[in-house]
Amino acid sequence: MRKIVLLAVVLMGFASCQFGESKNSSKNKDLKMTNLEIVQQYFSALENGDMAKVELLFADDLVWHQPGKGVQSGTFTGKQAVFAHLGKLAEWSGGDLGIKVDYLADNGAMVVASISFALEKKGVSMAMRGVDLLRLEDGLIKEVWLFSERIEEEDQFWTTLVQK
Repeated sequence: MRKIVLLAVVLMGFASCQFGESKNSSKNKDLKMTNLEIVQQYFSALENGDMAKVELLFADDLVWHQPGKGVQSGTFTGKQAVFAHLGKLAEWSGGDLGIKVDYLADNGAMVVASISFALEKKGVSMAMRGVDLLRLEDGLIKEVWLFSERIEEEDQFWTTLVQK
């Protein structure tokens, strides 16, 4: 299973840095990558803990929809807010959240990723499937919706993990 080292978000300071106008906002468009290729690069960068690459693939005004009613849930707007959120997940998980991409499919500006993810920490565990839906615009990831197979279970997992 691929390991996503989200802890890099915290260690590299992305959770607290200021993001200005992206100098690379047209880079992906100039390289003529397809939306599918951009999302493949996103998941590859996550797998390798390359948060600088992830930052380049996100639009400055990115909107991130994290499902549920738990401590991990909410809608986060802008790179800074999204990286702060990812930083919290990294802190809570110790950077050990494993995500496996089963397949990617695209339909114009939308790319869907069928995933499975798992984490065991502090005596609690979670393993389930999910779907990430990404909307791209001008060669950048503009909006992300996450869907979990059993959201109530995921809510309970994160809430329990944070309280331990």
